[in-house]
Amino acid sequence: MRLAQLLSAGKLVLSEASYARDAAEYTHMVTFAPDARALAAEYRALVAGGNDWQAAARASARRFRERFQPVDIFRRAGVYARFGLIVQVS
Repeated sequence: MRLAQLLSAGKLVLSEASYARDAAEYTHMVTFAPDARALAAEYRALVAGGNDWQAAARASARRFRERFQPVDIFRRAGVYARFGLIVQVS
């Protein structure tokens, strides 16, 4: 998947359902649908909403930047704790 590239570029992402833990990482950033029919319905709803999808794409990109800061990724992975490091976040 190229979710990181798409989200950081401000794209709106619709996807079929994926592994629950992976999908949880992208809550409120990617729209997951259980099957192709539901995915098509999500797309139609976006198109019918006019330009609202652009605001949704910007919000997803902002959430992505906030959630996937390198310091936060390393912290969640336990890198700093494993090496006894203390990280100051500005």
